Amino acid sequence: MSDKHYETGLLSISSLYSLTRTEWKVLILIARDLPDADIAQTLSFETKSVHNYRARIGDKLNVKGYSVLSCLARRHCNELQKLFNDWHGTAPLFPEI
Repeated sequence: MSDKHYETGLLSISSLYSLTRTEWKVLILIARDLPDADIAQTLSFETKSVHNYRARIGDKLNVKGYSVLSCLARRHCNELQKLFNDWHGTAPLFPEI
């Protein structure tokens, strides 16, 4: 894939590539529309840590605002999961929702 902005003009491949594996896991769970408390429980984090990860993901993707990140992640859930699989080789093991 090229480094052109990804579909919406908001996500670029290079910005997605900059996410850590844990940030990817959080982003995928956001895309699955899980509340922060459930994300924290799934990943064995404190809820405050999920808030921090959301902020870092937003900064790296240049997406400002909790709801904007959530909406964007949900809209591209399948594409994000595919990119994670392509780059990391395996899907995160999360319960199906």
